[in-house]
Order: sequence, then structure tokens, then C-alpha cells
Amino acid sequence: MEREWAARLNDKELAEEFSKWLTSLG
Repeated sequence: MEREWAARLNDKELAEEFSKWLTSLG
């Protein structure tokens, strides 16, 4: 799971989505 996310985070667009997701959790 973590490896998958790490690979996806290499994509700038997906990194932005991840950032938005983290913000929604906060």
C-alpha cells in the first residue's frame, strides 16, 4: 500500500490530490 502511494506521488497531479486528501482529514 505504502509503496503504491510512493509511486503515485511521483506524479505531480496525484501529489496535489494527495495533498487535498490530507487537508480534508485535518
